[in-house]
Amino acid sequence: MNRFQRAFLYFGISISMLMSSRILPISVFSFLLFTFCTPKSTEQLPKQKTLTESEAPLEIGLMEEQERETISMLISFRKSSCYGNCPAYEARFYSDGTVLYHGIRNVKYQGYFKSTGQQTMIHSILKNAEAIRFFDLADFYPIDAPAIPDLPSTFTYINYKGKEKKIQNNYDGPNTLFELQKQIADQLATIKWQADSKWDD
Repeated sequence: MNRFQRAFLYFGISISMLMSSRILPISVFSFLLFTFCTPKSTEQLPKQKTLTESEAPLEIGLMEEQERETISMLISFRKSSCYGNCPAYEARFYSDGTVLYHGIRNVKYQGYFKSTGQQTMIHSILKNAEAIRFFDLADFYPIDAPAIPDLPSTFTYINYKGKEKKIQNNYDGPNTLFELQKQIADQLATIKWQADSKWDD
């Protein structure tokens, strides 16, 4: 019962008393006292707390970051064919840890294959490329000499820290480049591949 309903009830009681006992001053005083002196309720509903951006779940920020990230190719490694039994294949390493492999001939896995979760391997190759100053090397080896068709060429592409470079090494490349190429080839041999569809390009 709110205060106005109670006031109306007391008013009715006061009128009844007035009519029965003619005690007008007491009835009116009781009515005025109840109506104007009854304390108002100060209880308020608790305000809803609005979560700030810093209080939002961490997973939301991580998901948004992943959506903004553009997957790009960081490494490409290709060995061409020769007139003998040289292994011919191509591998591509992506920023999300995916590695694609295309075995062409004279290799264990022929066809298209895929592996995921190889971020550690990719990081190791990129750091090694940085250590040997890959971006300062020549674009083609041998320098100032033609390629020998009988020999296979190794094509290495690196995309790292805003720089891109592709090197074709037919022969006579520096030892540091051969070591990088060996690292990539050895790492590919350790991957457990899963069959994949043909590349779009």
